[in-house]
This record gives sequence, C-alpha cells and structure tokens, in this order.
Amino acid sequence: MQRIKFSDHFFIDQLVPKEIYMTFYDKSIMFLDAKTESMLEGVRNYFGVPLIINDWFEGGNRYKSGFVLPEDNNESKYSMHLLGKAFNLVFPPKTDYERIRQTIRERYDSFKKMGITTIESDTLDHLHIDCRNTGMDKLYEVNSK
Repeated sequence: MQRIKFSDHFFIDQLVPKEIYMTFYDKSIMFLDAKTESMLEGVRNYFGVPLIINDWFEGGNRYKSGFVLPEDNNESKYSMHLLGKAFNLVFPPKTDYERIRQTIRERYDSFKKMGITTIESDTLDHLHIDCRNTGMDKLYEVNSK
C-alpha cells in the first residue's frame, strides 16, 4: 500500500492509526478536524524542523499520537485525540519542549491563527497541541494527566 500525501510535509498515515488507514485509506481524513493541516504545517514551518506524529507505517511504534480509536485511548474519555483535534508532535532529539511551549505562549497570536487553542504544559518528550473550542482569546494549558 502506498502512502498518501496529506499536506506538504505530512502523510495521512502519520495522523491516524493503522486500522483506520487500512480500512479507509484516502478517506481517513474524515476523522481529522478541518484545522489539522494549518496546525501541523504551521508548527512545522514556524520551527523549521521535521516532526514525528505516528510512525507505524515506517515500522515505528507510534500509532496513538493523532486521531485515536476509543479502544486505543488510555488517557481521558474526553481526549481531543478521539475527535481528531489533537496531535502529539515529536521534535528532533534534545529538543527543549518547555522552550517550545514558551515560544507558543509568547507568540500566541501567530499560533492561534494556525488553529491552535490548547497545549499540554507538562510533557517532556513531545508537544501536545489541539484545536478544541475554548471560547477564550488566550492560550489554554492543561496537564497531561
């Protein structure tokens, strides 16, 4: 099975679990929020580095970092991942994720235009972003647990 391009820097298989991709293939995008492309390409272009979301297609073990199925979700029953609104982004090794979050806080106007409304404030090995409707003009921060 071939990979299908989602945007300039991402493939659909990076955004959904294997079961969804193998079942729906190019139609898998129906599980993703409309802001997905602007969020992911926005962060990727802003920081200028490649990002890993799911890597199962390439033999990796990440498959729950974009849209997830309820049976694969071991976090919250209200997780934005279940709605295709959240992504866990892995930056290159030795990235200071607190510094990334601080940049988003300081330049939130730019990130808000990308569709990002929320980040997790305490993750050490990835950046969680999502586009939930917060009804707020400022960045919403949540803890991962």
